[in-house]
Amino acid sequence: MPGARFALIVILLAFLVPTAWGEENSCVSCHSNPTVIQSLPSQQTYYFAEWSASVHATNGITCDKCMGGDATKKEKELAHAAMKRASDPASPVYYKNIPETCGRCHQAQYTNFTQSLHYQRLKAEKLGPECVTCHGSVGVKKVDAIQISKKCSSVCHNEIMGIKPTKPAEAREILTRAEEATAKIAQAQVMVGVGRKGGEDMTKAEEALKEASIQLKHSTGIWHRFDLDAYRNEVKGASDLADLGFNLARDALLKEKKEDTTVYKIAIALLVIILLAAVFVLRKK
Repeated sequence: MPGARFALIVILLAFLVPTAWGEENSCVSCHSNPTVIQSLPSQQTYYFAEWSASVHATNGITCDKCMGGDATKKEKELAHAAMKRASDPASPVYYKNIPETCGRCHQAQYTNFTQSLHYQRLKAEKLGPECVTCHGSVGVKKVDAIQISKKCSSVCHNEIMGIKPTKPAEAREILTRAEEATAKIAQAQVMVGVGRKGGEDMTKAEEALKEASIQLKHSTGIWHRFDLDAYRNEVKGASDLADLGFNLARDALLKEKKEDTTVYKIAIALLVIILLAAVFVLRKK
């Protein structure tokens, strides 16, 4: 079984890891090497496999960007020389330093997070959550409304802990509205495409949907402040714009059908008038 598991990991990594990174980045080339994989503890192997399937891997964010080290050096000792254990307060992945490390790329989220009570407690009491708490570390991922709600209620916000137990349900409701707005924008964009191909003017719908998308993107930063009232207002504004864009796109598509129906009704009315006139003329004769 261990041999079969090892073979499976090697095959998966061969497909998941881009060749270019393996050539340019010693972290990737070394940790995807079958000989090295076989010599490492299984946990490290799975960490690398998890990273390979993550959004960070997709966007070229390699191990050294977060953990330190020198990915230009092929020798293990040189590549690892500047690295520190996660338990070292000087490490970029020490739990208190994780927000700053993630904030190098995710600036809006970090700026808002530093204004939250979560951040204050993380720094002062070691009790607050940080990015990894919700998003994971090596296999980092975007989390949805249900996952966030479960995570919040299982760790802190529940009846046993007595820390604002209603917050997970409230957060889930607002996040769900944000997801609905995103879906509405996607649906409307399809309608806009159809209308464009049919020669309809979809400018107003496109403008509303563009503004909705911008506001939704902005709201993700505000979410990390964990000020649910502010986030609710931001999402509502984006949702209203999404509704407007959806309705404008729908109405533009229905307009053509309505006009076709009107022409059809006028034609029928004219035909009836002609027939009645013909009957009247024949009766007079």
